[in-house]
Amino acid sequence: RFIQYAVNRFAAFSNITWDLGDDLDSYRDEKWTHDTGTLLEQWDPYHHLATSHPAVSMLHQDRAASWFGFTSYQD
Repeated sequence: RFIQYAVNRFAAFSNITWDLGDDLDSYRDEKWTHDTGTLLEQWDPYHHLATSHPAVSMLHQDRAASWFGFTSYQD
């Protein structure tokens, strides 16, 4: 519910990107990432770029999905 509120509140701004969470694979699984990213894509009428930020594995990023807009990587 919070994510939908945030999208409704901030989607009209042009200078934002969405990040599903920092160190996401520490507390969420790949299904949550895919499902939430898909919902985010549906809720955002302006189609801002979106990503997820994994802690350990770059495989946790849902790069083949239509919602995924850029790779977030930290070394």
